[in-house]
Amino acid sequence: TAAPAKQSAVERYVLFVGGVFYANLAGIKWFVDNVASRIQVKVIVVGRGFEQYKAELERNGNVEVVGTVDSMAQWYLNAEFVIAPIFGGSGMKTKVAEALMFGKKIIGTPEAFSGYESVTKRVGCVCEDAGQFETAIEAVSAIDNARFDADLRNIYEKNYSIDAARKRLLDIMGEPL
Repeated sequence: TAAPAKQSAVERYVLFVGGVFYANLAGIKWFVDNVASRIQVKVIVVGRGFEQYKAELERNGNVEVVGTVDSMAQWYLNAEFVIAPIFGGSGMKTKVAEALMFGKKIIGTPEAFSGYESVTKRVGCVCEDAGQFETAIEAVSAIDNARFDADLRNIYEKNYSIDAARKRLLDIMGEPL
């Protein structure tokens, strides 16, 4: 398992997270084919099983496949933001909640934001095609901000954390908090 490189001013990257699952694989392949070579920031792919797609995904030089890691924390912490080019699957995407937990903006498809509609405009950009991804990535990359947005972390804590889920369940059951 790989450890993240020391972050320097030149080693900026955006992060794609997910194990090799049909929606993740199709999404990142689409992104590599249609967006990666058109943006000025490196794309790091972290997730179980992606090592086997290293040659295919790294072909344009702007993508680095890390694959399986012991801990996601440093990868999230050092990332500029998270991309979620997801076109299939069902339910809420864990990668969106994780990005918010680490105070990261998300640039993704409508499917990636499924279940997050009430906060989507505050936490990221919804893109439906390669041009929209490119424009959103350029815009977010141009903002010289910290890699941690406390407002995004607060949205996670209030809506998607274990404590938030526990409070909702207690409320449903009519139990006091």
